[in-house]
Amino acid sequence: MHDSRGHNSSSTGGIGSQHRQTFRLRNNFTGRGNEAFNSTEYNTGEQSTREVTACTAVARRCSGFHSAVLGGRAMQPILSEDYDFSWENLGDISLGRPNLGNELPVTIYRLSLYTMREAIRRRFGEDMASTLLREAGWIAGREFCRNFLNTNLDFAAFVAQWQDALKTQQIGILRIEKADFDTKSFVFTMSEDLDCSGLPVFGTTVCDYDEGFIAGILHAYTGENFDAVEVDCWATGDRTCRFQVNQDCSSR
Repeated sequence: MHDSRGHNSSSTGGIGSQHRQTFRLRNNFTGRGNEAFNSTEYNTGEQSTREVTACTAVARRCSGFHSAVLGGRAMQPILSEDYDFSWENLGDISLGRPNLGNELPVTIYRLSLYTMREAIRRRFGEDMASTLLREAGWIAGREFCRNFLNTNLDFAAFVAQWQDALKTQQIGILRIEKADFDTKSFVFTMSEDLDCSGLPVFGTTVCDYDEGFIAGILHAYTGENFDAVEVDCWATGDRTCRFQVNQDCSSR
């Protein structure tokens, strides 16, 4: 299967033995250090030193939150990569919607997402609703990466392509605020987020699907498991979503 960029998804899916044997970020985790993320290719040049320093402090606080709260919560689906969904399941939209096309108002997307969440919550509880949306996001992120992104790129080029794809698909504006190559941990932000930007303030984070989506993309790229925890959200009164992402060593 070939994606819109002409890549063969069977060979660039990040799940082959060569990706498992060698961590895909090897070029950046050895010898480059955190200074790699101060370059304009990561879109951090437009941020002030004060902002980046503040975000780093947030990330350090969040690392404790991650250890204490995340615990054994599932990020991957129970069946991991052994699921039945495939990109072909989405169908031929140009054939099926010759007049209406491929676009949909964000309001209608959110109507589907949040009513689905409410139905799951009412039947199975809040924790299960969050878990299932996170797992669905993980599948979506993995498949998005396999079909939109080239996993053979080095990390700098991969992130730039990831940013472009999210913006082109109108999902959000991705930036990196912190990267620790030794611990394989990151802080990502997502502005104008498809799921939550503009929501009322609920006092709690709501982007469980995005958590899984980010972790699924990184898994497809690296062959490693990651946990993504949203620590700031529009629904908590912030104006960007912020995710603390750490390598999940518990599943290794």
